[in-house]
Amino acid sequence: MDGAQRLFLGLPVPPAAKAALADTVTALTGGPPLPGRPESPDKWHLTLVFLGAVAPEAREALVAALAAAPLGAPFTLAVGAAGAFPRRSRARVLWLGFGEGQDAVIRLQGRVAAVTAAQGFAPEARPYAPHLTLARLPVPADVRPLLARPLPPGPAWTVDRVVLYWSRPAARGTTYEEVASAALL
Repeated sequence: MDGAQRLFLGLPVPPAAKAALADTVTALTGGPPLPGRPESPDKWHLTLVFLGAVAPEAREALVAALAAAPLGAPFTLAVGAAGAFPRRSRARVLWLGFGEGQDAVIRLQGRVAAVTAAQGFAPEARPYAPHLTLARLPVPADVRPLLARPLPPGPAWTVDRVVLYWSRPAARGTTYEEVASAALL
């Protein structure tokens, strides 16, 4: 696909929330850095739907479809828990989950997935689990002691748009560039 971009749809985390989340992560770890390869706070977002390589024409049609879709109203999202995939005893990914707003994220993801399916994008096979990736572990590790620590209250923020991101591989790691967005009304 000439001119194709590797794209996904997600929810941005505002700068003030990122700063507060960084404090939450520091409190969770007790100061030392997270194990594995921590995700830089400037990359923090919630993925809704991964699209893969998308041609420019398909991207423009998707942007128009999202702008016309009834995605729902803005809502508040707040951190609720920390966890690991696939499980705490053999973690490959450390993440933060949500309390307030989690059900709204799941409903929004369903609406966005319906729009992408109508545009010809294949749905993901696994069930959706809203999370914010904190670190990736190259070798499975037991993170139960880390996750047994109480999580201090995290920040809350208003989710008011869905963003189409371009995932751009680079020598120093992938960067995410905002291509377009659709407002929640």
